[in-house]
Amino acid sequence: MKEGKKKVLTKGFVISLLVCFAVGCLIAGLIFLALYYGQKHPEPITLETLLGYLADGFGLTGLLLAMFYVLSWISAKGTFDILYYSVYTLFYSVFAYKKWKEDPERDYYSYKKKKDASERKPLLAILLISVIFIFAGLGFLIGYHATLPPIS
Repeated sequence: MKEGKKKVLTKGFVISLLVCFAVGCLIAGLIFLALYYGQKHPEPITLETLLGYLADGFGLTGLLLAMFYVLSWISAKGTFDILYYSVYTLFYSVFAYKKWKEDPERDYYSYKKKKDASERKPLLAILLISVIFIFAGLGFLIGYHATLPPIS
């Protein structure tokens, strides 16, 4: 393996993929259950209703995870640094005032230099899992429309 090339499938990346997939399945399951028990439908449930609920569950979960990726990407660019610094400074100055007052690097410039020194990346695992869920939702949506009776 070359020294300049980084491994893509590291242990941390695989773990984050599994965690994101588990969270996505949990969210999709909650959406499906909310639709299933929130709607009045005859027993047993029809195939097109089941496919519609699955399309909603997987599609909405994929879109929600994609929005979390966008927030992760924006955060990696440093957009929320001032917000985090203000909350951090507020609590630090209230609960450890003497230590905070004696810290020579308590200003925002020093904080920003420390944050920018470390490499911050968006969580790519969220994007990959969201694409999988969006395509699964589209697959269920195609199945839903294929089972509908023709309009005459």
